Amino acid sequence: MNKSGHQNSQRIDPGRVRLRAVCREDLPALYEFQCEPEAVEMAGFPARDHDAFMAHWDRLLSNSELVTMSVTVDDTVVGHIGSWIQDGERLVGYWIGQR
Repeated sequence: MNKSGHQNSQRIDPGRVRLRAVCREDLPALYEFQCEPEAVEMAGFPARDHDAFMAHWDRLLSNSELVTMSVTVDDTVVGHIGSWIQDGERLVGYWIGQR
């Protein structure tokens, strides 16, 4: 167990981790990740309902100034990472599913 009382995850060979552009087929997995109660607590904001989530991602995917990448392990989506400019600064955020 780690300091927060959660079981340690199996160590993943970094060579199996890839980034690629988010595609619509990734959205069901990303939706499920943002519904995980522990993730919501850590993020500090509530999960979006399905329609709000899809509308949010429609905006993200149509904005060419954003970088949105799916994180995969062995071609399975495990999360996403994004980068955007806010108040003149480049920010980076990510969301990795608990499993």
